[in-house]
Amino acid sequence: NGARYHLKRACAIWQAKGDVHGLMRGYINFGYLWNKREKPDKAIPFLEKALDQAKQVGEEISIGAIYQNIGEAFRLKRELGKAEIYFRQAEAIFRQFSCLIDLAGLQEDLGLVYVDWQQWTKAGAYLEAALEGWQTLGNKHRGVQTMFYLACYEKLKGDEARAQAWLREMQIYLSDMVESDSITVHLGKSEGLSRAYLSLELDKLHRIQLVLPQQAKT
Repeated sequence: NGARYHLKRACAIWQAKGDVHGLMRGYINFGYLWNKREKPDKAIPFLEKALDQAKQVGEEISIGAIYQNIGEAFRLKRELGKAEIYFRQAEAIFRQFSCLIDLAGLQEDLGLVYVDWQQWTKAGAYLEAALEGWQTLGNKHRGVQTMFYLACYEKLKGDEARAQAWLREMQIYLSDMVESDSITVHLGKSEGLSRAYLSLELDKLHRIQLVLPQQAKT
């Protein structure tokens, strides 16, 4: 609520000043926040306003980010066809401008759409491309998340051995991260937080083994 309150005030100021760029980014952030709360119907109107403004000022990369957020909103609504269309539009823009971080995140998003659709070949290809992107960028934290999704993907398509292999790799990766400086810097130079992060991710490993067999049967 606090974040939305301050963002609403900021948007009012930008609107009063006629700051199209500021207002556009405010609307993008509103859409992102509502998506994170899994309320896509509230996210989409803000994102549509942001898209109109981004097109007005010609901010191509921002247009890609907006398409990605709209795609995520439709994925949350289980309207996978629309989600794929928006994600594909974002992918084209990120490739055009070599936005490697955005592209890796977008490939992960598309992979999850194809997991939801049970289009296993496409799902695996996009998730593995995302992981390769994170590894190239040296982003271990996002890489671990994608490994988790790859384990989910393998489990849901019925390949228990591959799912377990990804879980083992994820666990090794996490152990290495806790021993490295990068994880402590990321988490505020606190060993306790590092251990808490490891515990959280290892808890995911436990939950995936409990929950996913039930999902695979539905």
